[in-house]
Formats: sequence, structure tokens, C-alpha cells
Amino acid sequence: MHGLAKTGDAAGVVGQLPTDLATFTGRQEELAQLIRAATHQRDNEAANTVVISAIEGMAGVGKTQLAIHTAHQLVRSGRFVDVQLHANLRGFDAELPPTDPSTVLEAFLRQLGVPVQQIPGSRDERAAMFRDRLRERHALILLDNAADENQVRDLIPAGPTCLVLITSRRSLTALDNATPYRLDVFTESESLALLARIAGHQRVAAEPEAAARIAEYCGHLPLAVSLAAARLRSRPAWSLRHLADKLRDGRLSAIRAGNRALRPVFHLSYQELDEPLRRVFRLLGHHPGPDTTPAQVAALADIPDDQAEDALEQLQDEHLLAQPTPGRYELHDLLRLLAVELAAVEPEPEPAAPLTRLAT
Repeated sequence: MHGLAKTGDAAGVVGQLPTDLATFTGRQEELAQLIRAATHQRDNEAANTVVISAIEGMAGVGKTQLAIHTAHQLVRSGRFVDVQLHANLRGFDAELPPTDPSTVLEAFLRQLGVPVQQIPGSRDERAAMFRDRLRERHALILLDNAADENQVRDLIPAGPTCLVLITSRRSLTALDNATPYRLDVFTESESLALLARIAGHQRVAAEPEAAARIAEYCGHLPLAVSLAAARLRSRPAWSLRHLADKLRDGRLSAIRAGNRALRPVFHLSYQELDEPLRRVFRLLGHHPGPDTTPAQVAALADIPDDQAEDALEQLQDEHLLAQPTPGRYELHDLLRLLAVELAAVEPEPEPAAPLTRLAT
């Protein structure tokens, strides 16, 4: 969380936004939608509620960078210039538990100029003071990496002059007045543009076929593409074909740069699941087809159809699955690789049983 110990003048400007990425690429349609939602409400005199935009999607799809870029665009255009607050809520963190909302409220109040001795002890009182301090102020609140709705409810101001941008790997369907914006992976052109911005335009232009292979092996996932591009940038002697071959052979293991890698990012989402959902996710690694149905998952897991459907719906809410058409669910290519790996590491008591049940 930014500025936990920082105080500020309550009458002045509080600016806590993280730095915008110079390599931000694509997302023009989503960016336009988010800005339109924020500015339309401000231009409409009938609006009387805070705007809440919840950016959600699978791990590595670029939620945080879109939220940060949107916030900077709005501030540069003269919107929400009084206050910009930011907190990393650590909803999915390998080392630390989710941030306590009461702790976030304390930090926000200190940033808004409230002396430490005047900050109430209870969460409810802090939330009430927070709403009062932002009353009639043009404020932008960026809540990154939210665990669930309960974590963010008390961090939302009440006034119509405020905007809240939330990012989460989890669907925040129970958050009142929030508009969801689900991010998908990049198009091929966006993937290639990001690859070129990081690795170098000349290198990408010199090997277009290899560049397309890299984008495809990365599943057009922005984080995967950026890691592959950063690895290329650090290896000037490598051709794009050389990296593409490494990605073909190593896949998840090869998508890394320095001390950053894709697999641990994915694994966080898996670890957050209850064991019954983990088992269903692993069993999806056994499924031979491009998509699946509740009946097929019921056979794989040896559970009733309605229980299988509920599990698939929960995995979709965790953005570990997509449902392109009603009743049919599919894994992103890289998540399928993870499911296959996990199925091998944590096998069923009778490893052949799931496919046997599926075939009968």
C-alpha cells in the first residue's frame, strides 16, 4: 500500500497513483469505456452516486495496468484532481495475507490529513470518517488486487464526485452499484505491438513469423508476452525463433524473465480454491477436448451433474474458466497446461478412473 505513514494537508491535493507504464499497449476500447463511465456520470446533473468500475479477469491479463493507465488519463484531463488514493489489497499474494480494510482506512485518513490521535479505532467509525472527508471532493480511489466484496465495501466513498476503480481476479458480483469490466487476452496485433515495444521494433519486424509464434505460445496473455519480450531484451544474441522454440518446448517453465515467472502467478489463483474446486480444476487437465460440459465434469469427478455445474460456475467466477456459450466451459491454453501439470503432481487415487468414467 502506498504511503501508509504519509500525512497530508486536508485542503491540498493528495496524489498516490502508481507510475503509469511507458509500455502500456492496446485496450483502447476498454479504456474508452472506463473513461466514458467516469466522465458521463460527472457530466450528468442527475447522478447522485459514486461510480464503481470493477476490472476483473484471469491472472496476468493486465487489470492493474489498465486501472492505473485509466486513472492517469482521467487526472491528466482535469478529472479527480483533488484526491487520488491507491491501495494494494493483496487479495492474491504469495507472501502476505489480504490487507485488513481497517488498516487501509487508517492509511487513507492519514493521507487525507487526519492526525493519528483523531483516527477512530473501529472499522465502522473509520469508514464513516473516510466518507465524510471525501464529501464533495473530486476523488479517485484505486483499489488493486481485491480479495472479495467484503474487503472493499468500507473503502468506497458515498459522493457522486468520486470514482472507484477496483481490480480483482475474482468476480465481485455481490458489490452493489459496481459495473464489471471483464478483460480478455490480447488480440494478435496487440500482442505483437507489446512484444515490439519491449523487445524492439526492428527485431520483431525482422522475424514476423517467429514473433507470431511467440505471441501464440504466450496465449496472447499480456503478462506472458511481456515476460517473453523482457527475456528477449535481456538476450540480444537470441533470435526470436530461438525464443519461440524455447517456448514451444518449455511452455509454462519458459515464460519467465529474471526472477519473475508466470507459473507462480497462476498457482496463486489455484491455491485460493477450496480443495473440491482444486480437484475439479486438476481433473480438467484430463479432459481431451477443447471445452467441457457439466455432465462431462460430473463423469470425470464422479459427482452429481448439479454439483459439477456449480463447481464450473465457481471456477468461472475465479476467472480460471470461460463460458463462451451457455453450458460449455473452456480453459485458456496456459491454464490448461497448469491443470495438466497439477493432475500429474496430485493424481487421483486411481489415475485412469476419470477418463474411464468419461468414456462410459
